Amino acid sequence: MTPAKTSKWCNRTVLGIGLASLFSDWSHEHQHGMAFGTLATVNGLGDFLSSVIVGLLWTTFGIGIAFGYSAVLFLCGALLVWRMPPSLNPQPAP
Repeated sequence: MTPAKTSKWCNRTVLGIGLASLFSDWSHEHQHGMAFGTLATVNGLGDFLSSVIVGLLWTTFGIGIAFGYSAVLFLCGALLVWRMPPSLNPQPAP
């Protein structure tokens, strides 16, 4: 495996484990199956739509616009997570 493929796989794996842990903390134990199914569905749709949109932008306008669009979406997501109310941020039990 090339270094680029290894790091991409590792990053997606770490992110997936973190999201699964977060969904596990946010949902009741009897709803874990629904929470993980919802997470997988949203991730799959997001991956598909982002690939289509960025691919169209790259083909039509070039690489700079495609990466700029991705950067803006990243910053919007980071801002939403930063502004997340403390009530939605699960705290570990003492």
